[in-house]
Parts: sequence; C-alpha cells; structure tokens
Amino acid sequence: MPLKLSFFLDSKLLWDYLQQLLNDPQERFNHVIHWKNRLHGIFKIVDPPLLARLWGIRKNIPTMTYDKLSRSLRYYYKCNKLRKVPRQRQVYQFLFSNSQPPLIDPDFALYFDELNKQNRGLQNQIEHELVTVKEEHYGQ
Repeated sequence: MPLKLSFFLDSKLLWDYLQQLLNDPQERFNHVIHWKNRLHGIFKIVDPPLLARLWGIRKNIPTMTYDKLSRSLRYYYKCNKLRKVPRQRQVYQFLFSNSQPPLIDPDFALYFDELNKQNRGLQNQIEHELVTVKEEHYGQ
C-alpha cells in the first residue's frame, strides 16, 4: 500500500513535523522515528537519512540530507524546544508540547544530568574498590 503524506503536509516547522510523524495514529513511521518515552517527550530517530528525505519532500527540497536537518535540530536547542539526550545516539527530548508549557524545566534537566554524572563517578569508585578488595583477598 503506497504511503500517502497528505496528512503530514500542513506542518511548516520541523518540530511540528516530527510530532506529526511520532503521533501518527497508524504508526506508519515507527521505522523512521518513534517515542522512547511519550510522557516525557523523548524520541529516537531510527533512520536519519529517510527522515531527511521525508522532510525534504515536505519542504520541496530534494537535496535535503540529515546533516542539513540536524542543523535545524541544533537550532531548537537554543530556543529550548528540544534537547539531545546525553549518551544516546539520535535520541532527543521535546521541552514543550504544542499547547502546553515545557514538559520539563531545562534547569532541572541540567541538574538531573549532573546528578547522574556524580552517581556514575561514585559507581566507578565503588567498582574500583571492589576490584582492589578482590585482588587483595584472592592475591590476583
């Protein structure tokens, strides 16, 4: 069955287009982009080149590439509309929804990321100490 994009032709902004693809009731684009956590606005771009082609079709730009599309994504970082999820490839988070205030406070997100870094540092320290204790106990 051929894919009809008419439903997706009313979006003029990339973030709106992404939300339309993500919220497609028939989930026809899950192989391109899908929610990882809809409640928190976190999504993954599964097939970046195909997403760029679809966006190029929408914008009537046949030479659209993911490099060009990702420039737009980075612009949204500055506007606090989107952020890259740390340490995950092609995973992003909307910091707003169409008619609602931001899903998360960006300052809280930075604080949460810093806490995660501290926890990883503590976890690494504990693992190192466990290895040291095992080596001392077993003489390795």
